[in-house]
Amino acid sequence: MNEQLTNLYKAHWTTLLSNAAVLNNKNSKLQPSYPLLIKVNEKYENAKIKVMVVGQETDKWHGLLVKNNLSIDDLMNCYLRYFQNVLIGKHKEINRRAFWNRKNFKYFKGRLEREFGKENIGFVWSNLSKIGKNSRGKVTEEINHLETESFSVHLQEIEILKPDIIIFNTGNNRDHLLKERFEVNLLYAGYSTSKKEIAQVLFPEQYHHIISYRTFHPNARIHGKTRKDRNRYIADQIIKNFNNLNK
Repeated sequence: MNEQLTNLYKAHWTTLLSNAAVLNNKNSKLQPSYPLLIKVNEKYENAKIKVMVVGQETDKWHGLLVKNNLSIDDLMNCYLRYFQNVLIGKHKEINRRAFWNRKNFKYFKGRLEREFGKENIGFVWSNLSKIGKNSRGKVTEEINHLETESFSVHLQEIEILKPDIIIFNTGNNRDHLLKERFEVNLLYAGYSTSKKEIAQVLFPEQYHHIISYRTFHPNARIHGKTRKDRNRYIADQIIKNFNNLNK
């Protein structure tokens, strides 16, 4: 998998660097940071059940892309080290982040491991915006355009990583990007009165086996009990649907 991912990123790298260099925003905080390049561990590659979690964007990921002082291998190794710390769960700064702690990732990880067996399940992380800006917050339209034109790799990553389950913590205000980048449709998932809080994500036919839901990012200003109820509902639906598909 890692060799395939490396080749995928290499195929886009020269064009990405070239197009990033001509962006005319002089404010370094609004310029693109390095892209999130995935590298998986052996457990994920061999897992019977593969789970992907998808966030919104990666703030300030290793600095300015235009500096071009980090290679594809460097960035893939940076990703793997960071995510290994997430999986181990002993990094205090990471544990304070709502995306990674029991408000989100740790909850889903624990629930799915209890249901399917820790030894059977592997996790990988991605973001809806592979390229963030060199500061915190929502990606600019300029950077979104750069990614669309120069680094559109989400579906190729899906082809390589072969996830069985995908949880999108991207929020309904980014649904246009979710539909565009993953070529999906969003359906009412039976929770609440609309698909605003939770939507079922339907992938193209070649990925019809993927069980997927979209909900809010855990930093969204929503009452904690509501978040817990949403997470429980999503986990219940994933488990039910997976078991039905694998009877």
